[in-house]
Amino acid sequence: SKYPHHWPPRSKRFINNKAHRRHNPFFPSDTDEMAMGAALNTDTTTASLIDEAMQLLTSQGFVQYYPNLAETLGNFKAALFLGHALYWARHTAVHYKNRDGWFFLTAKQCTQATGLTTREQESARLLLVQHSLIQEKLAGRPAKLHYRINLDRLASCLGISVVDQKANWAQLAPLLKRYVSFYRPLADIAGNVASGLYLSYLLIQQRHVLTYSRSIEGEFTLSQQAIRNALCLTSKTQRNARDRLKQMGLLQEAGNRIRINLLALCPLLHGQEQY
Repeated sequence: SKYPHHWPPRSKRFINNKAHRRHNPFFPSDTDEMAMGAALNTDTTTASLIDEAMQLLTSQGFVQYYPNLAETLGNFKAALFLGHALYWARHTAVHYKNRDGWFFLTAKQCTQATGLTTREQESARLLLVQHSLIQEKLAGRPAKLHYRINLDRLASCLGISVVDQKANWAQLAPLLKRYVSFYRPLADIAGNVASGLYLSYLLIQQRHVLTYSRSIEGEFTLSQQAIRNALCLTSKTQRNARDRLKQMGLLQEAGNRIRINLLALCPLLHGQEQY
């Protein structure tokens, strides 16, 4: 090769010739390059911040929230309680087969996982019992409240028709993959469970946009109706959650585009780690 070490030869590298670039419309100006560099740095920062946020959140676990169950029950808090109960029910079915599906869950444990207060848990439990989705009993010494999931009723709520046999976890598994991850720390930051759920969902959407789409600073378009369909929150609950997050500076909107303010969120998540 005529130019074994440099291609093209240095004398022909017009891209490094500022005079050539100044008069060539196909090359960006210095100002354009500075703007592109700033945008690149912003995108990189946004991507690293959302990775940081998700790492902090996932390290603390999450609750599987099933919007279709919220729609059936007409209550998102009951669906959140049930999502947490389903985790322990499956855990019991795998590791403690002799318990016949019964597991215990204290109010304190549930609050730590879901953010639901004791009173909210009582209302959720009452609704779930009324819909025959859970059974309750006191057992042990000292007595503890135990629960069991009615798999047949759960299958019915999820749209599975079970004829002449009992529903089982294998049948339910495909439908139980359709959930929204609820991150408990976001409820603490946002001040209530509904706002935490709303923020959890938007954060997941923003991460998806940054991962798979070309977006400026992670902005994305998502209508309030689409969010309502995804979370099955009432209009009032959703509006209050949205307004709360905007007032806190965690949710930014520009026209029909929205994004999570990660520069504000990440320090709050780090602050939680200290407690």
